[in-house]
Amino acid sequence: MCFKILTILIIKDFFLTITNILPILNNAENLLLSIILSPLILSIIILFINKDYKKVILKVSIAGTLLNVLLLFLFITFFNTLDISSLYCFYTITFFNFHLNFGVDSISILLLILTGFLTLVCLLISINTHNFKNFTIYFLLMQFLLYLAWTILDVFIFYICFESVLIPMFLVINTWGSRNRKFRASYMFFIYTLAGSIAMLIAIFFIFMTKGTTNLLTLLDYGFSVKDQKFLWVAFFLAMAVKIPVVPFHSWLPEAHVEAPTGGSVLLAGVLLKLGGYGILRFLLPLFPESSIYFSTFITPLCLCSIVYASFTALRQNDLKRVIAYASIAHMNLIVLGLFSFNLYGIQGSIFQMISHGLVSGLLFICIGILYDRAKTRLVYNYSGLVITMPKFILVFFLATIANMAHPGTSSFVGEFLLFFGIFKFDLLLGILSTLGIFLCGTYSIWLFNRIAFGNIQYKDINHKDLSFYELSYLVPLTFLIFLFGIKPNLILDLSYVNVINLLNYII
Repeated sequence: MCFKILTILIIKDFFLTITNILPILNNAENLLLSIILSPLILSIIILFINKDYKKVILKVSIAGTLLNVLLLFLFITFFNTLDISSLYCFYTITFFNFHLNFGVDSISILLLILTGFLTLVCLLISINTHNFKNFTIYFLLMQFLLYLAWTILDVFIFYICFESVLIPMFLVINTWGSRNRKFRASYMFFIYTLAGSIAMLIAIFFIFMTKGTTNLLTLLDYGFSVKDQKFLWVAFFLAMAVKIPVVPFHSWLPEAHVEAPTGGSVLLAGVLLKLGGYGILRFLLPLFPESSIYFSTFITPLCLCSIVYASFTALRQNDLKRVIAYASIAHMNLIVLGLFSFNLYGIQGSIFQMISHGLVSGLLFICIGILYDRAKTRLVYNYSGLVITMPKFILVFFLATIANMAHPGTSSFVGEFLLFFGIFKFDLLLGILSTLGIFLCGTYSIWLFNRIAFGNIQYKDINHKDLSFYELSYLVPLTFLIFLFGIKPNLILDLSYVNVINLLNYII
């Protein structure tokens, strides 16, 4: 009883604190710093709540995460005087002679919103998870580390955040995985991604020894010799290639997706994979422009092979999560192709597609998680005829499927249209060959939907309940955003346009 009273007092103090700091938030810099720190503060508060008070933990975490997302929209809407279309340093922490800068631009803002929104969705879909308290804390810590990664303007600190995200995700897979293979999958995920970043760490030490700083804004002014750029580019790209992932550094991703809980898969595909694309945008292209152009002749065929390989592999999978995992590999490599097209259409299409893929892949993994919760299996051949037993679910899954295929009217269509326009402009033959990915994506997407939705109703599926109102409460907003960005793409394109122009000025 005493602990319950203490818990209520903690929650009350939390919201009183928020009320007291609201007047301070009329300053853009203070508001954004509060947004970045709020997941960390929220996780500390939840740490002191008894794990038996699951509803209290749920309400506090959902309220705090929702407030975080709303403050991000407030930042965009009410601070038009802050030019986030260009890289803007909004806060500096100084200790001794070390200056740690935080900065934001339109790309950072888009990824901040995507991270906050998908974290909120992950918490909503995981309320029945055992030991929900620890689960929530790990996800809030991931949100905080990702927020730091999107806003930090120091290469070394970015590396720390880049790798620190591995720890809570490793624990999520290792603790809440669905099968005994979760231990193997979690260690594959950790070792692959950590090993791939060792070369990047060596390159960062080299930068510090030669330039005396790892501050991004300073390094952009200094520049590097062509000889140094080649070594540094390869080191940085290895780290990004594992995170994306590019074949042959991809084998950890299907394993991690299959064994991770639904929330883990949503955040992994929706946000964590974007660390590789963001690293290319923020560091690789502007810091090493000559080497980026030089190595593009190697990267473009590698990504093309990755698209074709992942798409063909998706066709032969018998696990629902593996199909979507290999589809994610194909889509992320298409995004890399757009980034290395070195033109406005390709790069803006890549940014748009990163946001779109985060929403679409998240929706697909949630749909698969709903099926697993009911039937306790993810094998494709254990499902058929669900259009009769679960019509609401099939409607949502159909919309997610056509979005994955980049059907007109969906956000993926806009992203892929711009991507292919940029790729064709860069290299006609590469554009023609990369369109094979469109055909293969349609093939495995239609096959998967047809196999699940139609056919004979299996006896064990007769009593499966259709989507509940609670499940629709987070599926409908995701679906709505996918079609909203497909119909009104300028909501993203206008925000990122000037930032892409600024990036191209470094390259060309």
